[in-house]
Amino acid sequence: MEAATAWKDGYFRFRGADITTIMRQLERWYNIETEYQGNVQHLFVADIPGMRT
Repeated sequence: MEAATAWKDGYFRFRGADITTIMRQLERWYNIETEYQGNVQHLFVADIPGMRT
């Protein structure tokens, strides 16, 4: 639940997220396109500060 509402506190929270999920979230938030190559098999855990308006 915290990961889904972290945006209200101005950050992204990922717990066991794959790179596709992370990149898709960043695309939505920042209205950007991302491109990555390869097959990343790792899962990530991170709290990333977002832009505050």
